[in-house]
Amino acid sequence: MIVLNDVLKGKHSVAIGGHIRPDGDCVGSTLGLYLYLTTYYPEIETDLYLEEIPEAFQMMGHRDVPKHEIVEGKVYDLFISLDCGDERRLGFSEPVFQNAKETLCVDHHVSNESFADTNYIVPDASSTSELVFRLLDEEKITEEIASFLYMGIVHDTGVFQYSCTSPETMEVGAALLRKGINGSAIIDGTYFEKSYVQNQMLGKALLESMMILNKKAVVSVIRLKEMEFFQAKPSDLDGIVSVLRQTRGVEVAILLYELEPQTFKVSLRSKEIVDVSAVAKYYGGGGHVRAAGVTMKGSPHDVINNLTLLIERQLRAAEEEKRGKMINGIVNIYKEKGYTSHDVVAVLRKVVGQKKIGHTGTLDPDATGVLPVCLGRATKVCELLTDHDKTYEALLLLGKTTDTQDISGEVLEERDPGNLTEEEVRSCIESFIGEYDQIPPMYSALKVNGKKLYELAREGKTVERKSRKVQIHGIRILEMNLPHVRMEVDCSKGTYIRTLCHDIGEKLQVGGCMEELERTKVGRFLKEDAVTLDEVRQKMEQGEGAELFTPLDQIFAELPAVTVTDAKAWMSYNGNDLPERFLLEKEAWTDGQEVRVYDSRKNFIGLYQYRAPKKLFHIKKMFLDPEAEKIEK
Repeated sequence: MIVLNDVLKGKHSVAIGGHIRPDGDCVGSTLGLYLYLTTYYPEIETDLYLEEIPEAFQMMGHRDVPKHEIVEGKVYDLFISLDCGDERRLGFSEPVFQNAKETLCVDHHVSNESFADTNYIVPDASSTSELVFRLLDEEKITEEIASFLYMGIVHDTGVFQYSCTSPETMEVGAALLRKGINGSAIIDGTYFEKSYVQNQMLGKALLESMMILNKKAVVSVIRLKEMEFFQAKPSDLDGIVSVLRQTRGVEVAILLYELEPQTFKVSLRSKEIVDVSAVAKYYGGGGHVRAAGVTMKGSPHDVINNLTLLIERQLRAAEEEKRGKMINGIVNIYKEKGYTSHDVVAVLRKVVGQKKIGHTGTLDPDATGVLPVCLGRATKVCELLTDHDKTYEALLLLGKTTDTQDISGEVLEERDPGNLTEEEVRSCIESFIGEYDQIPPMYSALKVNGKKLYELAREGKTVERKSRKVQIHGIRILEMNLPHVRMEVDCSKGTYIRTLCHDIGEKLQVGGCMEELERTKVGRFLKEDAVTLDEVRQKMEQGEGAELFTPLDQIFAELPAVTVTDAKAWMSYNGNDLPERFLLEKEAWTDGQEVRVYDSRKNFIGLYQYRAPKKLFHIKKMFLDPEAEKIEK
């Protein structure tokens, strides 16, 4: 994540720009940032370049702020592009962007290819307005700035209804409402309220819509002559495709309106299955997974046929997945800074196109490193993987104590560590090797009375936490440059490394906090084998995604593999105990021995454990789904 102060350092002039035909998010994010910069950075010349603000948003004020023409030869120190997935979509302000000394892009379009010098692209964010909120100092956000950002979020989430709405989005919305804004008035005035002409166009679009693709899609076409007859503007068509999308049983809504003869602006919306951004991108457009657009030439019949080819392909793939073609495995993700573990799962759901996904242990947003993610039936091993020992590389800062125990928190106390020797620090750190009682931090996801500790902490509450025993298997000091110490820590599950840093600082009587954290190992999963979310996305697009996923049974590769006889396979499909005589392998099994059980067709059934007194194997974990695998019992 970028830091706004750093970006603005040394800048004397800044231009802000958004995409052509600005929507609610574009208007909200650009004006929100403009007002923030002009309020708190008056020494910086700030200009906003934007097409005419649509009538629906003019009630918010500042309609005269945007410049609609560029000054020849004007060169800005910085151009900030907001909510724009392609520099060509900046329209008339594109030359200003190209001439700027430095460029920054803040966007949430999945199709964005990072066209600026610096890019802050979060495809799973609800809106660019949400991203702008994250860049600003929350305490400095005025009621007016909050109103614009709230409007932007409202429009790109469909009033918090679309799938892009995350818990974080709701938290941002709540924070903006606390600024005293009239959220209901913003929603009613900019989102729901329609002019008479808009209602006429909506009625026409609904009346003349058609169901296609076995009623999985609905399409409506508005021609130029109809726009002229009703004296309608393109902005009068806003929201129509979202209403079409609400049709029961429909997965995709398509609205075509004619820009010029045989040239159509296409708006696409989907509910759960179809990635419309991929459809739009194929024909030169872009957007989000559930909302996208593109301009296409040809007759309405040709345009619809071309679009439906790709939509039908995705629908067919989804049906095949329902019939059992689901990924069942584990992918070793390298979580990058700025992502929560929840974010990683949300991105993967969209990239691989399946809902059943779970991670194996949280990493803080500022932390990086190994995060195994389980898909399909592999989610059954999430708990088992969470129990594995882990290895971290951490940077300890001595002399500073914070409320979160890491560098991101509020500083509670600072003490001079200048008198410490390297020998003292080394001895202290090594004293933590072994078992020790650790008190979980307030800023953690542990629950007390059904409420997460970090939620209580944010409310300014502190509750008593019971200490718990954790195991530090080893600490290797990689670098010592006091007050900094870089160390590698092998530890048991449930160990908080930032708490370890805090405790080391307290034992040295100077305080300490964690400045950096990278997880390098979780069980068999190593940093050097991990892949980023972008790498997964690329592999999936290339049809090579299968190589990234470790098959479910390979997680237990150290266990012996056994095969149940065909005659008794049905017993294993139902999770029954298996007498040892029902296995093809004849071994001298020891009590408690765990094995992987397969049938003769190499279907992985589950983990069994041998019970010597009864000479049978008892089911420990079932992984086979006979229905999904189409296995006859």
